[in-house]
Amino acid sequence: MNRLKELRKRDKITQVAFAKDNGIPLRTLQSWENGENQIKPEKAQQLADIFGVSVGYLLGFNIDDVTEDEINFHNNVMERMNKEAFIRFLDFITLSDIVLSDKQIEMIFYQLQDLSELNSDYRYTETDVEKLKSMYSVKLNYMPTEGLIKISNILYKEDAIEEQFEQYKKIID
Repeated sequence: MNRLKELRKRDKITQVAFAKDNGIPLRTLQSWENGENQIKPEKAQQLADIFGVSVGYLLGFNIDDVTEDEINFHNNVMERMNKEAFIRFLDFITLSDIVLSDKQIEMIFYQLQDLSELNSDYRYTETDVEKLKSMYSVKLNYMPTEGLIKISNILYKEDAIEEQFEQYKKIID
């Protein structure tokens, strides 16, 4: 079932006013809202734009009320964070004089990310505080070398990360 009626009511618009304002015959609007007729793709896009939601959400496919802009913003932030983490990892490998193949570097990086995600989820579900303290004692107690955080913030600005990531891509291509 589509969410046309729900979205229209959310915006406190009557069927008559919405139909008139958007050039839709009232009977057509009613049949869409009641699920008697399917909304055609081009009309679905227009309606989604009017309500500021995705077509998928309008048609009842998405369970979350998330706009395409919010999804794109989230994806861009995640991409920047992943690039920064990867550049930091490359810097660590290089400075530590660890010799790995290109494939091993990527494999280990993604494996570390997966493990971190699993551990992060576990930390939120585990209720035994003492167990958590013993399992993650380094994470909780280790302090980076003095001044490293200030230098790190300077080194890992967005433009520097992009530059380093592009350099990495050129090397492996």
